[in-house]
Amino acid sequence: NSGHSSTLVLSANYTLPLANKALFKTGYDFRKENGDNDEVATTTDPVTGVVSPEPGITNHFLNATTNHQAFVTYQRPFGKLSVLGGVRLEEAMIDYDQRTTAIAGSADYFQVHPSLHFQYDLVEDQKLTLSYSHRVQRPSDSQLNPFISYSDAFNAFAGNPALRPQETHSVEGGWQWIASKATVGATLYYRQNYNTIGSVSRFLTPQVILSTYENQGTSQTSGVELTAT
Repeated sequence: NSGHSSTLVLSANYTLPLANKALFKTGYDFRKENGDNDEVATTTDPVTGVVSPEPGITNHFLNATTNHQAFVTYQRPFGKLSVLGGVRLEEAMIDYDQRTTAIAGSADYFQVHPSLHFQYDLVEDQKLTLSYSHRVQRPSDSQLNPFISYSDAFNAFAGNPALRPQETHSVEGGWQWIASKATVGATLYYRQNYNTIGSVSRFLTPQVILSTYENQGTSQTSGVELTAT
């Protein structure tokens, strides 16, 4: 298995202090990722000694992701209360080329990621926080590769190039106590997931089960995290 990847990152940021200890920030990030995965497996004929590629494994997959992001944030204290709000705009373009099976295509999506954070200082060593954020989890290269590979005569695996990124709306509220030698905190969270990426299995033939990935709708998680150091 041979492969390589390259990443180009460019960014520019601007910070402007304002009256009342407010702070305005804006910026732009560019990210270009190229992946080249050339997987080769061979078998040797025990009689002739001829080495030949294993068709159920050998494949060559290329993919490239171009990502543009622009953001603005505004932060200002109001006495013991500090407020930080922002929005990030993202444009992503994905190109893939499964050369072994001649499957190629592209995807393009635009997303808006808002965020809002509050912090209130109870006393000198304690604070309360409340925040909202919109996050995104993109599929990996292996989850996008449509080549059908076989682990044995009855099981196969393939990625899904039509996968959309998984999105999460997250709300968190917390309390934290910070002393000279200890930190104690509690966080209550709720997360709503969209376009959840999950694995599915179906019969490729009456004898072979194919495992792949699909976007499977929505899911919710909630709980409490307790920390102490």
